[in-house]
Amino acid sequence: MKTHSKLTTVFISLALSCALLHAADIGKIPEAEFAKKNKEAGEMVKAIKATAVPLSDADQALLTEIATGGMMQLEMSKVALKRASGPEVKIFAQAEADEQTGLGEKLKEIAKSKKAVLPTDTDDKTKKMIADLEGKSGAAFDTAYMAATGVQGHELLLATMTRVKDAASDPNLQELSKVTLPIIQLHLSVAKEEASKDRR
Repeated sequence: MKTHSKLTTVFISLALSCALLHAADIGKIPEAEFAKKNKEAGEMVKAIKATAVPLSDADQALLTEIATGGMMQLEMSKVALKRASGPEVKIFAQAEADEQTGLGEKLKEIAKSKKAVLPTDTDDKTKKMIADLEGKSGAAFDTAYMAATGVQGHELLLATMTRVKDAASDPNLQELSKVTLPIIQLHLSVAKEEASKDRR
C-alpha cells in the first residue's frame, strides 16, 4: 500500500509539473492574467452606450481611422490563428482577434446610431501586409506577425487612440479612447517582449 501511495504521489507531482510547464507567459505576463485583462477590456467596450449625436467631419475621420486600424489587426490575426506555430503567438492572435471583433461590433453600433459611415473592406496596405504574411510559415511567420501586427500595428493604434483622446469632441469616441488605450498599451508591451524572442 505504501508503494502504491508513493507512486500516486509521484504521478500527481509529474502531472502538476506538466501543468506548470504548459502555463504560458505572454511576454512577461501569466496567460491567465493576460486573459483576464482582455476580458475586462472587452466588457468595457461592450458597455459603451451609443448616442444619436451626429459626428463632426473631424470625428468622422477619426472613426474611419479607428475602424481601418482595427480591421487590419483583425484580418492579420485571423491569418495568424490559422498559421502561427508558437503557442504564445496563437494566444496573442486570439486575444487580438477577440478585441478587434468586439471593437468592430461597437463601431458598427455607434455608426448606425449616428448615421455615420464605416469602411466596408480592408485597405490596400492591409491587403499587401496579409499577402506578405501568407508567404511565410513556421518561426518566420510568427516573427513577422508579432513585428507587423503586435508591435507596428499597436503603435499605429496607440497613435490613433491618442489623437482621439486629444481631439475628438464626440463622447462615444472619447469613451472608446479611455477604455481601449490601456489594453492597446498592454498588447504593445507584450508584443515587444514576444517579438524580441529568438524563434529560430
